[in-house]
Amino acid sequence: MKAGVPDLFLALPRGIYHGAFIEIKYDSDRLRKNQFDMIELLSAQGYKCLVVNSLDEFIKGVDEYLIIK
Repeated sequence: MKAGVPDLFLALPRGIYHGAFIEIKYDSDRLRKNQFDMIELLSAQGYKCLVVNSLDEFIKGVDEYLIIK
C-alpha cells in the first residue's frame, strides 16, 4: 500500500465518480500531509474522497454516495 492512500475503496462508479475512497479518523486524529496530498490527487482523477470521524459520518457518506445517479 502506498503511503497516504485512504483506508477504504468502494469500487463502484457513481455519476461523475470512478469510485470512492474513504479515510477514517478517530478522536482528534487529523490528516497528515501525505494523506491530504493523496486525497487531492485522487479527487482530481475523478474519485469521490471522504474523511469520516465517526460511524454515523461513515454511514451517511456511503449512503449519499450510493444514491448518486
